[in-house]
Amino acid sequence: MISTKPSHTTALVDIRKTTPSGERIMKSQVVVDYNKGRQGTDLSDQLSAYYTCLKRSVKWYLNMAFELIFGTSIVNSYLIYKENYTTSNITILQFRESLVRSLLLGSSSKNLKPGSGQQSTSQTKYKLADHKLEEIEGSARNIRRRCTGCYEEGRKQQSREASYAAAKKLKTFCSECDKFFCLECFNKKHQVMK
Repeated sequence: MISTKPSHTTALVDIRKTTPSGERIMKSQVVVDYNKGRQGTDLSDQLSAYYTCLKRSVKWYLNMAFELIFGTSIVNSYLIYKENYTTSNITILQFRESLVRSLLLGSSSKNLKPGSGQQSTSQTKYKLADHKLEEIEGSARNIRRRCTGCYEEGRKQQSREASYAAAKKLKTFCSECDKFFCLECFNKKHQVMK
């Protein structure tokens, strides 16, 4: 093994493992130090590989740019978030979803919460005071979405396409539920949760 670190010797180190035949496994100090240094990189590569955005048809330099932007930087920000907010049990997928949500809706990234998939039934007891109907600022043409309540009501009687077309288009949403509602559906949904 060749190393640029002058303190490395050719001495073998016992790594406290044995082979199936009972022999002690020995590694050189260079290999032990290399493995210890690679742990952070391996974790970063593993986390970015779970939800990759790479496509085979894209040129290599675009692949590298996408991987740096959407892979490595999101994983690094996730690890920093986990380091600063140790009480949060948010997964990498939930972190990515909340990051996208905060970018699309323009809300602050300080309000990152675990997604609904991680909450237990005891945690889903809602208070009406926590839910607020808010209006997104900006051009209505770019922001309007279909009302979730109107769509769900329509789906009970109609096809998906028909209920989607019949649902009201609006700019108001519940920040706690993270869904768009008209005033009527918001009041119906949140009286049931009370």
